[in-house]
Amino acid sequence: MICSGYDLYGLDGEVVVRTPFGEVGVGASDHGLLYVLLEPLIETYGNINVDNAIVVDVGAFLGETALLFVKRGARRVYAFEPVKTFYDYLIKNIARNSAEDKIIPFNCGVWFRNTVLNVTLLGTGTGLRVNANYPSVKLDVRDLKDVLTMIHDREGVIDLVKMDCEGCEYSLLQLDEEHIKLSKQYIVEIHGCETPLIDKMLQAGYNSKLILKLNELGKTIPLHQTCQLIPSIPHTTYAEKGNVISP
Repeated sequence: MICSGYDLYGLDGEVVVRTPFGEVGVGASDHGLLYVLLEPLIETYGNINVDNAIVVDVGAFLGETALLFVKRGARRVYAFEPVKTFYDYLIKNIARNSAEDKIIPFNCGVWFRNTVLNVTLLGTGTGLRVNANYPSVKLDVRDLKDVLTMIHDREGVIDLVKMDCEGCEYSLLQLDEEHIKLSKQYIVEIHGCETPLIDKMLQAGYNSKLILKLNELGKTIPLHQTCQLIPSIPHTTYAEKGNVISP
């Protein structure tokens, strides 16, 4: 963590990292989860204008990106994390940073429909693989269409949807144009083939812009990509700043 320019300390059986966007902590036995902070979070999300924005954070994990959005001026962040262990840390980190009035947590994920998934527990990669050699976990997931509709009805607007959810980003494929446009921007980390998602968003009137390409553990084969999808014809003034879908 020192190599990322962050400081860390121990407190009551926890390991806590001080970042530019807040403190993120986990139990000492789960310290490996903090390696998410070695990812280029600021480079990936820090240049998106979220001032006074309503943000939907799908794959909130420990709360690191929700805290980053709040630090950058978001009015409110709806944070979805289906893994109970990670969700419990999310709750603690929201409280640790006194962000209860800014971040609204949900212990569920998003998917093509309302269901319960049985997936392999693999830290930050939970949900991406099915491997009988590792423990499994049941995840409560909700229809993405219903989630977007609920938040838009409550707030009157969704400025940004961030998706880093190990495959659930493909639930965008089942949305019609009306529901896709409930959010002005998307930033999505795509795990696997990006062509179907990029094509879907192009058909809905968005253009794509690559933000970042990540490799798996230093391997040369790209695993994740991050790009923006910007509406070709802005349907709101905010959209002129860019609507985002990030792989």
